[in-house]
Amino acid sequence: MEKYSQLLNVTNEFLHGNIFKIVFEYTDTKDLQLTVQYKYDNKYWFDYDMNIDMAHEKVDFVSHRSEAKMESVRLSRDLNFEHAVSDIFFTAK
Repeated sequence: MEKYSQLLNVTNEFLHGNIFKIVFEYTDTKDLQLTVQYKYDNKYWFDYDMNIDMAHEKVDFVSHRSEAKMESVRLSRDLNFEHAVSDIFFTAK
């Protein structure tokens, strides 16, 4: 799990937020859905969802959003963040 603690650093560096929760959900033996929930500016909460294709070593963007009771805000993707996540998963250290 120490390897995945690097997600703390890349979330802060690229999304300028602090991780609140990381969800790993395996859809099968080769695919993983990753949700990074983070807090920005100590008042805004965001979810960044990605699919991790373990067989092809690929990170696919799903969504980047903030949802509240009365509103939903969609945010753009951050390719630098996705590349950093890819490095965490697929670069041997």
